[in-house]
Amino acid sequence: MDDNRRLVEGLGLDFPVLSDSSRATIAAYGLVHRGAGPGGADIARPATLLVGRDGTVRWRHLTENWRVRISPDAVLAAVSEAAHEPQPGPGVTPDQD
Repeated sequence: MDDNRRLVEGLGLDFPVLSDSSRATIAAYGLVHRGAGPGGADIARPATLLVGRDGTVRWRHLTENWRVRISPDAVLAAVSEAAHEPQPGPGVTPDQD
């Protein structure tokens, strides 16, 4: 946690940084890449997520190759699109793909 705090402060970030050494968060989001790490360890699947304030995944991009990343323009387009979509009300679950 101290490393994250120093990173956030040092870079002047205005968002939290997550350390997930137990892999609980990647499991919750279905992003465990089983056996893909060194020595067959489970690691995070390469992904970019847009998560709403309520914790709902509004958009995602997944890949099997950690070297492949989505372009910043595509992420910004997804943010813009999500900003114009109606937000679900309390107790409403949006359709999942």
